[in-house]
Amino acid sequence: MTSNILSTNEKETWSQKRISELERANQELRSEILERKQAEKELREEEFRLLQAQEFMEATTKGTDIIIASIDTNFCYIYFNKAYQKEVQRLSGKEIQVGESMIETFANLPEQQKIVIEQWSDALEGNSTERTLAFGDPGLYRKIYEVHRTPIRDAEGKIVGAGEVARNVTEKISTEEALRKSEERYRILNESLRDAFAHTSMNGRIIEFNDLYCKMLGYSPEEILKLTYQELTPERWHAIEDDIVHEQIIPRGYSDVYEKEYRRKDGGIIPVELRTILLKDESGRPNGMWAIIRGISERKKAEEALKKARQNLEDLVKQRTEELEKAYDSLKESERGLAEAQRMAHIGSWDWNLVTNEVYWSDELYRIFGRSPQDPGATYNEMLSLYIHPDDREYVDNSIKKALEGELFSFDSKIISANGEEKAFHAQTEIIYDTNHNPVRMRGIFQDITESKKAEEKLRESEEKYRNIVETANEGIGIIDNEFKLTFVNKKLEDMIGYRAGDMIGKQLWFFLSEEAKHNVNLILERGLQDFENPELKFIRKDGSSFWAQVNAKPIFDNYGKLISIITMLSDINKRKEAEESLAKIEIARKKEIHHRIKNNLQVISSLLDLQGEKFKGRKNIQDSEVLEAFMESQNRVISMALIHEELYKGEGTETLDFSTYIKELAENLFHTYSFSSKSIHLNMDLEKNAFFDMDTAVPLGIIVNELISNSLKHAFNGRDNGEIQIKLRREEGECKKEDNMDTSFTLTVSDNGVGIPENIDIEDLDSLGIQLITTLADQLDGKLELKRNNGTEFIIRFTVSKKDNRAQIDLK
Repeated sequence: MTSNILSTNEKETWSQKRISELERANQELRSEILERKQAEKELREEEFRLLQAQEFMEATTKGTDIIIASIDTNFCYIYFNKAYQKEVQRLSGKEIQVGESMIETFANLPEQQKIVIEQWSDALEGNSTERTLAFGDPGLYRKIYEVHRTPIRDAEGKIVGAGEVARNVTEKISTEEALRKSEERYRILNESLRDAFAHTSMNGRIIEFNDLYCKMLGYSPEEILKLTYQELTPERWHAIEDDIVHEQIIPRGYSDVYEKEYRRKDGGIIPVELRTILLKDESGRPNGMWAIIRGISERKKAEEALKKARQNLEDLVKQRTEELEKAYDSLKESERGLAEAQRMAHIGSWDWNLVTNEVYWSDELYRIFGRSPQDPGATYNEMLSLYIHPDDREYVDNSIKKALEGELFSFDSKIISANGEEKAFHAQTEIIYDTNHNPVRMRGIFQDITESKKAEEKLRESEEKYRNIVETANEGIGIIDNEFKLTFVNKKLEDMIGYRAGDMIGKQLWFFLSEEAKHNVNLILERGLQDFENPELKFIRKDGSSFWAQVNAKPIFDNYGKLISIITMLSDINKRKEAEESLAKIEIARKKEIHHRIKNNLQVISSLLDLQGEKFKGRKNIQDSEVLEAFMESQNRVISMALIHEELYKGEGTETLDFSTYIKELAENLFHTYSFSSKSIHLNMDLEKNAFFDMDTAVPLGIIVNELISNSLKHAFNGRDNGEIQIKLRREEGECKKEDNMDTSFTLTVSDNGVGIPENIDIEDLDSLGIQLITTLADQLDGKLELKRNNGTEFIIRFTVSKKDNRAQIDLK
C-alpha cells in the first residue's frame, strides 16, 4: 500500500529546501532594494551637484558681462544665467523663461532672429564655433560679444542641444581702438622728433628707438635690437654711466643732462648729450629707461674753436699787457687798455663839459650806441632826442636835472641805437663842481645790460610758467622749510586738506598728519631724507575726516649739505586704498572658506574611518587585532590636521595659527579618544604664549605631537594605575640673523613618566609607522630629534623658523 503521507525525514528535507529558496529570494530582493536605493541616492546626489553647478555658475558670472545659455534641439531654452536673461530682455523687451522657444523670443527682431537660428543651427549640427558679433540697434547703444558655441551630447554621443558662452568685449574693442590711435600719435611724435631717442630694459637691452638713433649710430634696426647701450658705449664711460644710473636715475626717476660717447658701426666715436628717464611698472618697480639723445659733434667743434679763440685772446691780452708795461707812461696805450676793459665789461664812459658843451665818448660807448667813432660824441640834446627810448626820455631828462641839483643819478633805461637795435642800459653819473659849488662837468658810464635783462625776463617767464603749472597741477604741492613748516601750498593742496593757504603757512607738517603717519615720518627721518621712498601717509582734513596720499618729496640742500627746504607732492590715493582694503577682505574670506572646507572634508574622512572601524569592531575574530588600532591612529592623524584648518578658519584670515592653543585642543582630543576609566593619567602643559606657525611648520609638528601622545597613552602606562604626560614648547633665547632674516629657534618636548623604552632598543630600527613618521617629519622641519630614557620617555625636537618666510610670529609685548 503506497502512503501519500511524507516521512519525517522527507518533511525536514523539503522544509530546508524551501527555507533555502526563500532565503535566496529574500537575499536577491534585499540586493535589488539596496541597488535601487543606491541608484536613487546617486540620482539625488547628481541632481544636487547639478543644482550646485548652476548656482556656482550663476555666482561666478554674477556682476560680470559673461552670458551663458543652452537650448535643446527644438531651440527651447534649457538653462541661462541672469546676464543672458537681462541682455535678451534689452534686445527683445521680453523676460524669457526656461522651456520657451528662442525663435519666438526674437520674432519681433527678424534680423537678430535670422542670426540666432543660423549660428545655433551650426552648433546643433555638431560644430563648435567662435565669433565676434554685435547686438542691438545701431542707432542706440550696441554691444559687441565674443561668442563661443558648442554642441551638447548625451552619454551615447548623440547631440541633445547646444551651449553658448559669450563675453562682452565692447569696451575692450573701444580700448584697443583708442590704443591704436594713441600708438599712431606716438609714432608721429617719434618721427617728428629732432633728437634721437631710445628705450632700454634695466640691463641695457635696447627695446625701442627712432630712425635718428639708427642714423646716428650707422646700424640697421635689426642690428640695434640685438645690442645693449653698454655695447655701443666705449668702455671708459661704463663706470661713469653706471654711477649715473644708480645715483640719479633709480633714486629720483631721472638723470641730469650729461655727456658721453657712442661708438658707431664704422668704429667712429661721436659725442652725445642725453637725459634719461626711469620707467616703472604698475607696482612701482623699475622696468626700463627712456632717453633723448642729441649729437653734439658740431658743438664740440665749436667749443674747441672757442677754446682756441680764448687761448688766442689770452695770448693777445698777455702780449698787450706786456706792451702796456713797456709803455706805461704812454697815454695812448693807457686809453687802449681802458677801452679794452670797457669792451669786455660792455661799459662805455663819457665826459660832458658843461661850460664848453664839449662831449667825450669812449670807444665802447660808440659801440653801444652804434655811432661811428669818427663822429663827435653826441650832445645831451642829441642823445636825448636820437637815442633814448621815447618812453624813457622824460624820466631820463628829469633824472639829469635832479643830478645837477645835487641828487644821486643812477638808473636803468632803454636806448635805440643808430642801427635801430633796442638795448637796455644802466647809467651812473658824477657831478664835478668848481670852487663856488657850481657844476662844471658831468661824467659817468653807460653799461649795456641787454643780455642780463633778457635773462631776467626769461627767468620771470620761467617762474610764471612753473607757478601756473604748480597752481593747476592735479597733485597737492607744498614747500617745507628746515623746521618742517609750510612756506607755500598750491590750490590743490588747500582743497585736499580743507584749509586756506593763510591757515596752513607757518604750521608744521605734523599738524596735518595722523598719529600713524607721524610715526612713519619719524622712521623716515631717522634713515635720512636721501632714502625717501615715496611713502603712503594718512592726512587729517580740517573737518576731521582723513584721506590717503602718496608723498613724493625732494629735499633741497645748500653747498654745505645743509637742508634748506623740501618740495612735497601729494597724490590722492583714497580710491586705490579702498580697493586694496576690499581685495584684502575678499582674500581673507576666501582663505577662511578654504580652511573651513578642508576642515569639513577631513572631518568627513575621520567619520568614515570611525564608521569603518565600527564595522570591524563587531567581528569577534578581529576585535582585538591591529586593524582597529590602525583605524584609530589614522583617525587621530586626520583629526590633528583638521584642527589646524579649524584654527586657521577661526583666525583673522592670516596664514598662521596659535600653535599653543592648537596643542591644547589636540591633546584633549587624544585623551578623550584613549579614555581610561580605570587609570588616572594627567596632562601637564607648559607652552609658549602666542607662538604663531604657518601650515608648513604646524602640520608636521601637529602630527609629531599626535604620535608621541598616542604612544604614551597606549604603551607608557601598561600595568600602572596613574601617570603623567608633559608637553613643553619654549622659544630659545637669542635670535640668529642670516641673510637679513631673523630666525627663531624652538624646543618641543613631549615626555611621560611611564615604563619607558628599553636602552637596548634603537628607535631607528623600529618598523612602527608612528616612529617613522616622527623621524621623517623632524627631518622635514630641519630639526634635531633627541630621545632621553630617564624616569620614563622624553622626546626633544629642536627646530628653527624664519620670520621672513612668515613661518613663526612671536608676540613680545
